[in-house]
Amino acid sequence: MPISPNSRRTQLRSKAPGIYGQLYKHDKNWLLEHLPPALTNNGTVYVDWNNRDIETLEAVKVAAQSLKQDVNRPIWISRTAIANFLDHPASAWVKRHLNRLPMTAKVLDELAETREEFAVRRVQWAANTFHQENITPYEWQLVRRASLRKETKKLPLVKKAIADALEVLNSLN
Repeated sequence: MPISPNSRRTQLRSKAPGIYGQLYKHDKNWLLEHLPPALTNNGTVYVDWNNRDIETLEAVKVAAQSLKQDVNRPIWISRTAIANFLDHPASAWVKRHLNRLPMTAKVLDELAETREEFAVRRVQWAANTFHQENITPYEWQLVRRASLRKETKKLPLVKKAIADALEVLNSLN
């Protein structure tokens, strides 16, 4: 492959690695004097991370809201679930460069549910499905439909959610 006079340093090195290596090893000064000038930014396009952070922040808020409003079986709203719900390239930015998106990281932490909050939301979903079916469930039926573990149903917020849901369902029927 011919080497053009407009070739960059990397192109010269990749087209003639043997010659480049010999010159670098035996006459480095001559090589450096005759190489084309180095690019100041190596051809890299600089990214405005502040602007990306603002764009991604809005996308994260919309994604979390969409996940919460899904009428199907609840999905745990974690940082990963939100990132997976985002469209490309925002998804990749959150997964790979979250350290460069401080506002987005803060909002992700605020929007992500704890396991206890997720269990409460599952109890509310299960109670709603029983209400739509016009069934007054026993506690064990509500717990089973909400897919709660023994240790999870003992948590204070979850206990209260179960009691409230059963009270509401009993009063409706």
